[in-house]
Amino acid sequence: MDYKILALDLDGTLLNSTHEITCNTLQVIKTLRSLGMCIVITTGRSYNACTYYSKLIDADYTIACNGAFTYDNKKNTIYNKIPLDKKLSQSVLEMLFKGKDKLKIQWDSISTYYSNNITPFESNYIENYKRDFPDEIFNHRIINKYNKNHKGFNEEIYQIFFHPTSRSREEYFDVLQELKTFQNINIVDFKNECTDINNICATKGNGLKTLANSLNVPSEKIIAFGDGNNDISMFKYAGLAVAMENACAEIKELSNMITSHHDKEGVANALQSIFKLNPSNINT
Repeated sequence: MDYKILALDLDGTLLNSTHEITCNTLQVIKTLRSLGMCIVITTGRSYNACTYYSKLIDADYTIACNGAFTYDNKKNTIYNKIPLDKKLSQSVLEMLFKGKDKLKIQWDSISTYYSNNITPFESNYIENYKRDFPDEIFNHRIINKYNKNHKGFNEEIYQIFFHPTSRSREEYFDVLQELKTFQNINIVDFKNECTDINNICATKGNGLKTLANSLNVPSEKIIAFGDGNNDISMFKYAGLAVAMENACAEIKELSNMITSHHDKEGVANALQSIFKLNPSNINT
């Protein structure tokens, strides 16, 4: 099969446990790009939180926020966007902030990602981004109190994310139950550890389908890699769905192929097998 699009999830897939892309994996992707492959990052992260990796692999497009926001990296333009309804996002955030002392809350606009606090991982990511791309601006704002009139609650919001900050899950489960009373939202719960909230039309599968249709690429010429249940819609659409060894059961069941663990270069290993690449024909 003459594949045209390579769609790559980030966390648990392209990135290893230390949130890095190995040199070998970078070289394999570089080789496929030289052969005409369109490289697409498909992630649940906000656009701001994945631009470092988009630049690192020279991705053509970034489908962020589970399909709610797509960016054309070559033209530096927004390709597609599906924000949450403003009143709906405000209502959800107001509800989440009632339990803010037990929840990490994050929400994403086009240019800024907001949160009620900052984690060591976020600090490290921002530092690395500013170090490697000093001419770029990374916007992060901390807001620790809900205020309907604050700018951060009045921008177009593409995704709301939250997870518990303690071992206690009671408050978290209560919030999940209350979320079910809201309409027109897509809720992705990751093994009762964290949750993404998007517009009901925003999925990775829809984002990839919209992009592929505009590029006149049929679904059977798309390879998708993933590990989590936010990849389900993408796996149902792509012609070749490759699950990581560390993927959840639902993803493995939908996959056409299972590769090695994300800490063992699963993406590179699968691509080398599919395209019959070896050290002599991999770009360095």
